[in-house]
Amino acid sequence: MRGLLRDALKSPLPTAKTEWEPYARQVTEVAEALAGRALGANDPFLTFHAAAPVAQRNDENIFQWQDGERQIRVRLGTIASVKGQTHDATLVLETNEHTKMDVAEALNVAFLAGLRPTGKYALKALMNVFVGATRPRYGLCLATKREVVNPVLEDAIRQAGWSVIDLTKGTCQNNRSR
Repeated sequence: MRGLLRDALKSPLPTAKTEWEPYARQVTEVAEALAGRALGANDPFLTFHAAAPVAQRNDENIFQWQDGERQIRVRLGTIASVKGQTHDATLVLETNEHTKMDVAEALNVAFLAGLRPTGKYALKALMNVFVGATRPRYGLCLATKREVVNPVLEDAIRQAGWSVIDLTKGTCQNNRSR
């Protein structure tokens, strides 16, 4: 299934139903093999849509997507651009350099008692994560690489009532949302 997803993301999107059908057939075959049973024909999830919704961008870095009644508005910005503001949800992404947004370090300091920040830019990175994590009213996601969340840290996060969603496993394994 991961291979199919990878291949689909690397290829141009199908623009005709005849181009879509091989993808749908492969997904159905893999899903049936995983489920160990036939899943039935004409699943609406695999229906071809000729005019896929396209995100619209404006000058304020707000991306909009609408599909019938459903609409999503996402404002992209930096931690500095939201300082002092409150909004509905925040996704804090770790940077590759770990200098400005070290989510892994923030998780260790927040959830593992006695750990102190390390690294040249650790305090600045922790301050940035703190600012980002204190902005949302409802939803907060702190995203980092899977390999930095060891079993001890994962257990501590869950014990604190947070959800851990491992995107490398292809399923959402969480407890209650926080």
